[in-house]
Amino acid sequence: MQKYDVAIIGAGVTGTSLLYVLSKYTNVKNLVLLEKYPEIAAVNSQRNNNSQTLHFGDIETNYNLEKAAKVNEAAKMVAKYLETIGKDEGLFNKTHKMVLAVGDEEVAALEKRYEEIKDIFPKLKKITKEEIAQLEPNIVKGRNPDEKLLALCAEDGYAIDFGKLSGSFVKHAHESDQKVDVFLNHKIKEIKKNQKGYRIIVVGKT
Repeated sequence: MQKYDVAIIGAGVTGTSLLYVLSKYTNVKNLVLLEKYPEIAAVNSQRNNNSQTLHFGDIETNYNLEKAAKVNEAAKMVAKYLETIGKDEGLFNKTHKMVLAVGDEEVAALEKRYEEIKDIFPKLKKITKEEIAQLEPNIVKGRNPDEKLLALCAEDGYAIDFGKLSGSFVKHAHESDQKVDVFLNHKIKEIKKNQKGYRIIVVGKT
């Protein structure tokens, strides 16, 4: 029976990023990552199973201001990783992104939204119909010329292969001085609390 200070269950982008952070920025000595599938990032973080968009909260109009600020803080850390440690690993592409408002009601709402969040996202631009047509001509093509359009646009959007990113987190976690074990094909059968912590029972192993 092996003993660890921290066990992480699930090798998607969340579990692997936690593994990386704990291995690099804490004094936790023994870490283990358990994954029931035979490969890292096999489900939601697999490249074909998500939008591959890094959400900052700038164009996500369903986020309130508090959530947008928190998401932005976390997303900037991911972006920093992509631009430094993972820069040459083929993890991402840079692209512009926008949220579009159509008609008087939506345009007014987006105008208000911009005024609320512009201090959190100083690089976010408010662009007119003419500027929208330059970036995404098919949005404007064939529309009623009298119909109001407005967009909020950011040029520093990230399209990420979250599967590759998960693998990158694991790879660089192994470069730390801590003991880091990753076990694939280890399905959790039961977790039992005892006086010293927890006992994790996996199929065929303990």
